[in-house]
Amino acid sequence: SPAPAGVVATYESLGTPRYLVTLLGGGHAGPWEDTEDALEPKTEAQTELIDAVTVAFWDRYLLDDPSAGDRLAESATSAPTVATFRSDPG
Repeated sequence: SPAPAGVVATYESLGTPRYLVTLLGGGHAGPWEDTEDALEPKTEAQTELIDAVTVAFWDRYLLDDPSAGDRLAESATSAPTVATFRSDPG
């Protein structure tokens, strides 16, 4: 499912850099909760994708590593059945 309209509107109202990763069939915290939730099932693919995107984002903006921006986009688009990705790095 695509991102909710309110999420997209917020994304579009932000300055750059901005990124939006939408987990397809996922909830907000499912992969990181201690117990399985029928409404937010844990999937290894979602967890791996979010871990990779998060580390790349931190590397880019906390470590000031410009090459991590490419890694962020590559990670976010590596599994089109798992997530959608929009970005405007500025």
